[in-house]
Amino acid sequence: MELGFTFSFPLRQTALNAGVLTTWTKGFAASGVVGHDVCALLHAALARLGLGARVRVAALLNDTVGTMVAGAYEQRRRAATDAGTAP
Repeated sequence: MELGFTFSFPLRQTALNAGVLTTWTKGFAASGVVGHDVCALLHAALARLGLGARVRVAALLNDTVGTMVAGAYEQRRRAATDAGTAP
């Protein structure tokens, strides 16, 4: 199963399905995460639960995109977003 992982914290996205947490915000402070790929950490946690071979993070999303995709899936519609504007 492919998973769209919504992660709402500052990160440096290195690939469609990889991103390194730069800092915690919003009062969160879990140790051992800053400076690491959050998708790899999620995959390792899923593997410890015996789900690593069944679930793959296909895309790392911010909360806005995640909400739009979830709404489109629920309503069986296509989603679109404006990722930027020309100068």
